Amino acid sequence: MECNVHRLVSVALSFDAFVARDPRTTHQLCAAMPLYNQLSYFLAAVNDRNNLSQPSLCGEVLMQQECVTKFRYENLGLGMALNRFVTLEARARGYKGISACTDSKLLASNWMNPPVGRSHLVSNWIFEELEFWDENRKVVMPYEYIGPRRGWKIWCDLTGESEVS
Repeated sequence: MECNVHRLVSVALSFDAFVARDPRTTHQLCAAMPLYNQLSYFLAAVNDRNNLSQPSLCGEVLMQQECVTKFRYENLGLGMALNRFVTLEARARGYKGISACTDSKLLASNWMNPPVGRSHLVSNWIFEELEFWDENRKVVMPYEYIGPRRGWKIWCDLTGESEVS
């Protein structure tokens, strides 16, 4: 008897920047992770001077927020393949660009060299230097002890010539 088992080992969170997120799910996420909201505001504020990631219509800008690969499946190129798929799919659906945030040097490099279009670095930061406020309005540095982990925000312009190889 043959048994086909399929496992989800890599997942990417992408959403249309023009479409508001469901406040019920956002509320649940913020309740579970209180500093998530402040990190989201920080990432939204880290914008490029041309406001490229601010769409005027649905279907213009895709927000790529996360790409996570299951432990023991890391470093196999799954996240990069998934981001390549997201990029090609977004272009095929008519998106003009992707605003990507990552804390992975490999994925940042991947976003800077997309299969179509061109990318530029919007911003980068060191997580352990980020300051937020807790519910008592006290300054906290939630990433203070994780070491010098960097974050990158990248704009991937999908309107350029196709460079698929």
